[in-house]
Amino acid sequence: MDTGVTGRRDVLVLLVALLVLCNLVFFTPLAKADTIMLNTQYSMRLHTQTQIMRHNLTIDSFGVSTIQFSTAEAVGDTQSYWNIRLIDSKLSVICELIVFGDTTTVESERLRLPLGSYDLRITAGENYSNTDFELTVTFASEADILVEREPNDTLQNANIAEINRAILGNTQNKADIDIFMLQVEEDGYLVVQLQGDRFSSGQYWQLQLKRDGEDAIPLALDAKLNQSNEVLVRTGNYWLIVSAHAENWSDLDYRLTPRFTPLGDREPQLLTIGVYTQGVIHADKEEAEFRFSYAATEESMFNSLALRVHNEFSADETFYAVLYDALHREIWHGATVSAHGIYAEILTDILPGDYLLTIRATESTISGVPFEIGLFYPEELPLKLELAIGDTEFRANGETMPIDPGFDTAPMIINDRTVLPIRSIVDLFGGTIDWEAEERRVSLYCNGHAVLLWIGDSTAIVDGNPKDIGTAPVAIGGRTMLPLRFVSEALGWHVHWIAEGEQIIIRN
Repeated sequence: MDTGVTGRRDVLVLLVALLVLCNLVFFTPLAKADTIMLNTQYSMRLHTQTQIMRHNLTIDSFGVSTIQFSTAEAVGDTQSYWNIRLIDSKLSVICELIVFGDTTTVESERLRLPLGSYDLRITAGENYSNTDFELTVTFASEADILVEREPNDTLQNANIAEINRAILGNTQNKADIDIFMLQVEEDGYLVVQLQGDRFSSGQYWQLQLKRDGEDAIPLALDAKLNQSNEVLVRTGNYWLIVSAHAENWSDLDYRLTPRFTPLGDREPQLLTIGVYTQGVIHADKEEAEFRFSYAATEESMFNSLALRVHNEFSADETFYAVLYDALHREIWHGATVSAHGIYAEILTDILPGDYLLTIRATESTISGVPFEIGLFYPEELPLKLELAIGDTEFRANGETMPIDPGFDTAPMIINDRTVLPIRSIVDLFGGTIDWEAEERRVSLYCNGHAVLLWIGDSTAIVDGNPKDIGTAPVAIGGRTMLPLRFVSEALGWHVHWIAEGEQIIIRN
């Protein structure tokens, strides 16, 4: 046998095998996103820090979903290790979970998703871990569809609505009103979903809720999920009133679904330290409940947490919070009067573990008022800004930065009031600022407050109420100069004037 021929043949076979392998590795098309099934637990891991895991999710019936994440044990510190986003067909983020290294389980809020396909994406956070994790998207069916019967434009001829059943309806013209009677048999929380075929509900329909013997109240609709905030309802008869939006109208069919959660079935919301969470405080001393896990850090002093709440109650609203440990023993409570702004409190002697925090308004007669709540390590909270008249730079916690980047603009005094471009300051305090050229209007939002000002106008709108500014905003050299003290106090900041050196100190 010619060993030379045999050797060359073996080499040729090896080369062919390598070519086939390279073709598989380099020329195989990228795999499509995996499809995941509802109510099924999947074990996964991120293999690299830049990997993007994509999973298709289909919702083909009405119901409630949650996204549940868990690992066998905590993988690290308080930085984020996984980001999980649920994205709809319009590329809007419906839900986002940020998983921190000191936690082992995270669960989303209950989601009532419109029918359709969704993209579930998992990426690494600030840090990366290749630890295995489990992911489950739960689903519980809630509804089948009823059909509206005309006429139903008065309380007397209202159609019957049922809890957790969708009604297919239609406003046939701009003046058409559809009324549905809903019987509530126990105390609980009502969420009303109203969605159209192609348009968001907030644009083409408006919704009201009326209780037997009381005036109707408007229900604002979330633009993403097309549903109202939670409203506390008592046993009795209610009416849901659907009408055309004041500015728009559509003859497309809509689906109206009243969702109900009994008081006893309500699960506490999850709080992540360092992140604000949306909540609702209900009337009649009902509590909003939140659960969180605390792990002390090297920088955290005396095992403390800072509690902050942004709310929209009246100035004389009494606000009450209670903290319980894992055995439901009360370890702290506090009460304050809120003035359209922030309730802040330092909780001390907090040991590592799981906790329950309850919030209620003790005297409120308002139902379904939204608020934001957050727990923070105290060292993360303080922010001190130092400015001086005529100086184009200011200091934020000792760091120097320009007041008006790209321009040499400095604070100045007009009519005994300090004015300056304020965008950099708003950004630092976590707010937003918008300029509307046609109206020459500046819109500012921060700490749950909204402030509207117009160039040359000494009247501003603060949280919907007109206020006298004293010194109107002015445009100088193409830069919009706003009255600093007025804007700061309206947005919940604290301003201190030091005459010596004409200095200003602003704190959150």
